[in-house]
Formats: sequence, C-alpha cells, structure tokens
Amino acid sequence: MMRTDNLDQKVRVFADREVESLVNHADFHFGDLMRLPLETKDGLVLESTFCDGYHDLKYLLAMSVQAGCASKCRFCELGDGGLERDLTTDEILDQLALLLKTAMKRGYHIFDRPLKASFVMGGEPLDNQQFSGVLRKM
Repeated sequence: MMRTDNLDQKVRVFADREVESLVNHADFHFGDLMRLPLETKDGLVLESTFCDGYHDLKYLLAMSVQAGCASKCRFCELGDGGLERDLTTDEILDQLALLLKTAMKRGYHIFDRPLKASFVMGGEPLDNQQFSGVLRKM
C-alpha cells in the first residue's frame, strides 16, 4: 500500500521536526518493538513505543498524552500514582518526531508503509484539553 504525496509530506514534517520539549536518554529495541523512555523539561518520565508487528503491513506508534493518569483502570498500573499533569501539544507531537527519527536511525523505512498513531502509553486522550490540537496538527 503506497501513501499519497500529501501524507508523505506530513510524515516528513514530523520526522524533520526540531524536538525541544522532551529529552530521550536511550532507546531499547526488542525484536519488532522499540521503546523510548522520555523526560519532560520539568523532569516527568513518560514512554513512547514504535512497533513493527503488523506482518509487514504498517507501523504502530504509541504515545503518551498525560504524565500519570487519573482513571485508575483495573487493568493498568499507571493510575496507581495518580495524574501529574496533561502533556502539552508540543510534548505529544515531539514524541511522534522522536519515534520517527529513532526508527529511521534504526533502519526502518517509515515512508514505505502506513503509520498508525495510537495514544495508549499513558493517560486518557479525551481528558487532555490539548489533545484536539494534536489531532489538528497531525
């Protein structure tokens, strides 16, 4: 499946984005999974993940939208520590940029397959007031 030129252009914009709101100290690569532990300027820790696990059909990018979580879902431990704060639009978009940059450095051909963005790593997207701004910019 090939991308349209317009979508390719948007991916390139994010892959070239200057990241200013987050620090990435390392990346961990396990088979088809790459994890990025990230730190905000005010010292909060979050995580983003890149997955090449869809039988060579697409890549999955999973990002956080909050530091911590207020929901306390039974299946998730993130809420045990409570919500520290919503991530800003830039912090969420910078996760996307860092995932794309790191994937390219690791040899993934991000322009050859569709990308699926998911916001499941930390927090509830609809609880973050800035999330609609993220979607508009994506």
